[in-house]
Amino acid sequence: MGIKSHGNFKVLSNIRTVQPNHIAETTSTYEVVFEGVNNQELKIEIRKFSFKVNVSSVKLGIAAKVIQEYSQVLCPLLFTVSNDSIELLNHKDITDRIKKKNKILRLMPEYFIEGNLDQGGDIDQYGIIESIKDHFIGLAKKEGKQMARYYLPLSFLKMAVFCTQKSEKDILYEFPWRINLFDYEVLWKGKKHFNPVLNEVIYNGEVVESDEFSKIVNKMAAGFKSGKIKNKSDSMISRIKHKAEFLNETGDFDFSETNIQIDIGTFYKHRETIYISAINKK
Repeated sequence: MGIKSHGNFKVLSNIRTVQPNHIAETTSTYEVVFEGVNNQELKIEIRKFSFKVNVSSVKLGIAAKVIQEYSQVLCPLLFTVSNDSIELLNHKDITDRIKKKNKILRLMPEYFIEGNLDQGGDIDQYGIIESIKDHFIGLAKKEGKQMARYYLPLSFLKMAVFCTQKSEKDILYEFPWRINLFDYEVLWKGKKHFNPVLNEVIYNGEVVESDEFSKIVNKMAAGFKSGKIKNKSDSMISRIKHKAEFLNETGDFDFSETNIQIDIGTFYKHRETIYISAINKK
């Protein structure tokens, strides 16, 4: 990746999606340490992580709380990044912490579920606890490739580099960013402009539509009777606005805010906001 960035950062990511009769909002916070080994290798530690989700379903609400419980013991997450390869260094420690947490959760009655299946007998009262435990342990296996996908994807790293590095030339800039609902990585393209008076970088762009992504959009549209798309030109609206501020002329990073918007017809709205701020500023 050619990363030269280093330092301590706080990251807050908020995602809000609106569909007919359904609104979901998640908020994740990170405390991340970047340590550059050389131009091609980077060590990263996620020291703190929190995850909150707002849902209306009682069963989903219990699952969200259990996810938050397990998330509390994931950190620290230690990664190395070399070129475009990410490896989790402490997957065994993470697995041990998850198993220890599992024993505690099985003694907490607020996370039990009660009731009967229509066929097949009683529901396992530990079902949600166990399934989420297995999910997190699965993420930590195989040197943590899946863990990296969820907590340290390459698109996040490229976003961090994009946010924290200053370019004093107006340049066309593009980078990938995964939209979780589609489970698809879109490519954003726009112009990056440096304002020497305010000592800040401004970026505006939009999604580069591909045939594959257009098929995903049209498939989603077909799922909603009220959201039929009349023509391709008004099928999707996408915008990205980004601003990064720097402390001094040497380029020491201070704070950035990135706002992402995707609207599909009148039936789907995606809003994503990412804040990154430097810790221990000079």
